[in-house]
Amino acid sequence: MCYDSNLFSYDYYLNWQQRVEFYEESVAAYNKAVEEYNRGSTKYSYSQLDNWRSNLDELEKDLCTMYRPLDVVRNIEIYWN
Repeated sequence: MCYDSNLFSYDYYLNWQQRVEFYEESVAAYNKAVEEYNRGSTKYSYSQLDNWRSNLDELEKDLCTMYRPLDVVRNIEIYWN
C-alpha cells in the first residue's frame, strides 16, 4: 500500500523522503554484504541475504515510485480547449 496518511501533506512527503533515504542506505549495505559473501565471508548466510532482499523488495513496493525532486517548480503552464 502506497498511502498511509494524507498524500498531499508536507509531512507525508518528509516521511516518504526519510524512508527513501533509508531504503537507499539499506540497498547499499545489502550490496556490500553480497560482495563480501561472494568473496567468501561467512558474516551472513545465503538465507539471511535472501530474507534481506525480500524485505528490500517489500519496502520498495511500499514506497511506490521513487522519483527524486529535481528542483523548485518556478513556472506552470496549463492549456485547455
